[in-house]
Amino acid sequence: MFPLVEAIQIGRESQTGKVLLSDVSFSVNAGDQVALTGANGSGKSVCLRALSMLDPIQTGDVRWREKSVANSDMPAFRRDVHYVQQTPAMISGTVIRNLIYPYALSHAPDKNGSTSEDSVRRRAKLMLDRLDWDVTLLDQDAQHLSGGEAQVVGLIRALLISPSVLLLDEPTAAMSEMTAEATESLLINWTTEHPEQRAFVWVSHRESQIDRFATRRIEMTAGQIEEVSLDV
Repeated sequence: MFPLVEAIQIGRESQTGKVLLSDVSFSVNAGDQVALTGANGSGKSVCLRALSMLDPIQTGDVRWREKSVANSDMPAFRRDVHYVQQTPAMISGTVIRNLIYPYALSHAPDKNGSTSEDSVRRRAKLMLDRLDWDVTLLDQDAQHLSGGEAQVVGLIRALLISPSVLLLDEPTAAMSEMTAEATESLLINWTTEHPEQRAFVWVSHRESQIDRFATRRIEMTAGQIEEVSLDV
């Protein structure tokens, strides 16, 4: 499988000179389900944000489908390689308004051809059904969601724009165990339905969860990475 996105010797330091990323190189290939692990503060979130080009890098390169990402490519790149933060940001209004909002942005047209509320609601309902979640969530006030509810909404919002790569920063940390396991199944199925064009990188601290979803494991230590055996 070819790389969907790859880091080539990327590096970054903080304003105080602390090394955040040091010579980080790895590829995310079509079909990959990568666990990104490591202690708190080891650089996992910094790495995902750099790979999604949300934060600047000072050395190295990020390549998208085997090419460097030009400024003109950035809107399409950000839709295709999508970062899902641990605490998703919500705009005011209902959940369905938050799900429709990306389509109002010029860089996030719907690959499926429709951006109507009915279409978004229908697709979101299918995902909620797979998570065994009540569809009434769509009409709740997004500013009053629990942490787990917000993570469900953030994940659905990401999937609705049809990315190729999901960069998931502890996406189930606030969910119940039942919802977390349903989310794992949803994302595994999402990848395996089209393994030639989809992949994810998932930051997780739960060994039992990693055992269920990971086909690869990358360990971070002080801004550096090492690919390790899944048996470790």
